[in-house]
Amino acid sequence: MPNGIEYLLCEKGQCWEFTGKLDKDGYPRIKVFGKSYRLNRVVLAHKLKREIQPGYLACHSCDNPACLNPDHLWEGTNRQNIIDAISKGRVVAPAQFFNQQGSKNRSAKLTESMVVEIRELYKQGSSTKELAERFKVSRKAIQGAIFGRYWSHVDGAIAQNMKSGSRNPSSKLTENQVIEIRSLYHQGYSGKLLAKTYGVSDTLIYSILNRKVWTHV
Repeated sequence: MPNGIEYLLCEKGQCWEFTGKLDKDGYPRIKVFGKSYRLNRVVLAHKLKREIQPGYLACHSCDNPACLNPDHLWEGTNRQNIIDAISKGRVVAPAQFFNQQGSKNRSAKLTESMVVEIRELYKQGSSTKELAERFKVSRKAIQGAIFGRYWSHVDGAIAQNMKSGSRNPSSKLTENQVIEIRSLYHQGYSGKLLAKTYGVSDTLIYSILNRKVWTHV
């Protein structure tokens, strides 16, 4: 068990069942510095010796939400969790379910390549509002794509506490460089030359010049 956390557990078969208060979905929770966490996520992260990936769940092989046995917990996407439930006969899904992931879903307004682009633009400073307007979807859809709540099958989801612009450790530019790029462009430097000079893509340079990204600079 994670150090510094006390559990009230009782054995029920092989499950380690939490006997304290559960949330509305039947999961045990804990508060740390005023923030609430599901205990199954805490236990799984301790088991994995890392944070659970953005957009992924702490799933139960035992199908018991109150169970905190690390051996019963596994990291998976919402889709994988649903497929697991279907395979066990707990959920009946329509036949077309297995063909509805991502852009295969007829109601999807984004594609996998768009999701990759959205995440990159967000890392470079675009706001969720700007991205929603650009891609003609809701801010909720943009946030879901960025943080992996949706499109979790596309690698590269961003942790929700990750900052945009130069505060993002994966950002390739700084605010001063963005200012330089715009200034040099007005002095006659081409977008292609600027992209080569700063080691970024032509697309990013033109997005900066057109103020589609780094709009806070």
